[in-house]
Amino acid sequence: MPTSSNTTTKTKVDVVYTWVDGSDPLHIKKRLKYQKKMERGSSKSGNLQTRWGSSGELLLSIYATRRFAPWIDKIFLITDAQCPYWLTEEKLKELNIIMVDHKQIFYGLENRLPIFNSISIESVLFRVPDLSEKFLYLNDDVLIINKTTVNNFFSHCGLPIYRGQWLVLEKKKRNWASQLIRKIKEKVKDHLRETSDSSTAAQRRSAKKIGYKEKYFRFSHTPFPLLKSAFKSIMSQDDIIDRNTRFRFRNRRQFSPIALVTHKLFSIGHAVHYDDQDQIYIEAGEISIRKIEKLKKDITNKEYKILCLQSLDEASVSLQNATLEVLSSHIGVPDDLKANLIEGVHQSATATPGNP
Repeated sequence: MPTSSNTTTKTKVDVVYTWVDGSDPLHIKKRLKYQKKMERGSSKSGNLQTRWGSSGELLLSIYATRRFAPWIDKIFLITDAQCPYWLTEEKLKELNIIMVDHKQIFYGLENRLPIFNSISIESVLFRVPDLSEKFLYLNDDVLIINKTTVNNFFSHCGLPIYRGQWLVLEKKKRNWASQLIRKIKEKVKDHLRETSDSSTAAQRRSAKKIGYKEKYFRFSHTPFPLLKSAFKSIMSQDDIIDRNTRFRFRNRRQFSPIALVTHKLFSIGHAVHYDDQDQIYIEAGEISIRKIEKLKKDITNKEYKILCLQSLDEASVSLQNATLEVLSSHIGVPDDLKANLIEGVHQSATATPGNP
């Protein structure tokens, strides 16, 4: 299994994951306690059960990273005093994984804890101890599925490469009357959008915060390449960290930290835009035997580098198992862990592990 010996000082890149065991009775009790005190403006989509749902994607993602991105140095796993059941001391060393508790990155912000909000957690990613200057941030449902090099995520000049597309931020107003009407409509749309699609809305707010008026960059659900120094500099301005971490659950008043950094780097010419043609995106509601067979074929196409497996826990058990079998075989997950993956699907409850 590749470890830090496969990297050099020049190309050193770490990976950061955020993860929570939502099936832990103590975590469930703690979460339900604070759900009764949710802040004004908390988004509906940010509190859906699937936020804490999983079918073993973290295991798949980590093993995929180690197989197909051997240039990665350390893997940091941010959790709330938890550890995946399969991640033994032996596996921690083998995979070069370092556990990071929320308390380690929320220093000076201890009153924000416990936190159940990935946007708040992302706001202080740069505080991870000993994190390299260049790093990738991955959600557990994102997998690197074929051989990559550092230049798939950072240009030869060292600039972060972002996959996604530029979209219209706001439509142009023709006159004062239509401007007033459109403004009212936009406020209504914004409210609906922010309560039902917090991710997109947070990206739009972030673009406005940086100064964009006509367009915003909607990034694909891929590994996000980041520069620690730039991340820290941007997030430390205008009390963004203080204001963005005060919400225990996703809130429509929050900025997306990743989008803030992305838009700022684009605005000064320090980022590269790629399309997402090297990515496969699958949503649980679209999974079928036919699509799984297609996935089995597609992941052998080396042009595809990234897979986003959105909300697999919402698919039927049989379809989850079929998907896990295909992916674990492709990635080369050890047989004992592969068996645990399949068994874990049958044992999953309504609240299971996942990304907050």
